[in-house]
Amino acid sequence: MKLSDLCEAFSELGFPRRGEEIHPDRASVLRLRTLVRDELVHGELLTDCITHELSVIELGSRRGRTLVPFFVDPDFGVRFAFGYWPPGLRGWAHEHTAWSISAVCHNRLNVSTYDRAESYRRRELVPKNLFEATTLEVGYIYEPAIHSPWNPSNDWSLSLHISSPRDGEAVDDLQPFAGLRTAAQARERPSQNTHPYDRVLQARLGRQEADLLARVLQSSSAPEARELLVTCSRFTSPAMRAALRSEMPERPGESGACAASRVLARVHPDLRFALRGDPLQWTVVVETPWGPRDVICVSDLALDAVVYASTSMGFDVRDLPGDLSDEQRAAIADTLEDVGLFKGMAV
Repeated sequence: MKLSDLCEAFSELGFPRRGEEIHPDRASVLRLRTLVRDELVHGELLTDCITHELSVIELGSRRGRTLVPFFVDPDFGVRFAFGYWPPGLRGWAHEHTAWSISAVCHNRLNVSTYDRAESYRRRELVPKNLFEATTLEVGYIYEPAIHSPWNPSNDWSLSLHISSPRDGEAVDDLQPFAGLRTAAQARERPSQNTHPYDRVLQARLGRQEADLLARVLQSSSAPEARELLVTCSRFTSPAMRAALRSEMPERPGESGACAASRVLARVHPDLRFALRGDPLQWTVVVETPWGPRDVICVSDLALDAVVYASTSMGFDVRDLPGDLSDEQRAAIADTLEDVGLFKGMAV
């Protein structure tokens, strides 16, 4: 089943169309939850969702945010989004005011729930239950509820979220209190994205998230997964890209001999970095909101290439100067990309 097939089920299950001020009944939400759980096992639905997510990543729409919808059904307004959970990350306690379905697609998540009525009465979060969910477990919310997901493990987790277009609407006159966010507020990352160095941090995070998608595709039995790794590898870390080469179908111009044949662009035009040191060891120093920060050490062999990069908004990796082999040029480019100073560009 593809995403479009799942969306066709909204009509069959009696879900209200976009703009209708009613909610589906509980039985319909439960049937959708069962359908999602069953189809995730086969892998095609998840692979198709990742296809849509990669399109959003390519457009740059997810920069600095999480749970950005990769698809919104035009007829029913239902939103689909992925949640990325680094090791140990705790999400904000937030309130859903309409139905939603969440599935763990990779690793695990714990979900703390709170007594909504008592929390509003006391004006503080009142714990209720703790749920531990592993890969392919699917949960749901029907009535307004407060919860906070978190990743208790040392590995990244990936979750799929399907939510009502009415989630976030006020359902009564209860006033918010400290420590509680709306679902929309919980989607925003704390970074204000006001300094060029924020793009460096976002680039690093984006590669980690793409690496996670690649790992999910690697474990998928869906026939489209291997082909999709080609697209996913454009956004992964250089280390993951190298690991994927043996699994991706080879295309003209993409052999290992052409590893240096690519273009990099500075992640932000106002990002400034320079070199400091002596001929034995040089350090690349970047301007951050907290002052200069060391990011990488550079050998004398790579010095000319890094100096060239530091004065360029973008460059073809083959143009890096110095007495270097193609493999060495590719390795220097990988490092500049890996620390978040540059990003790969489609050519």
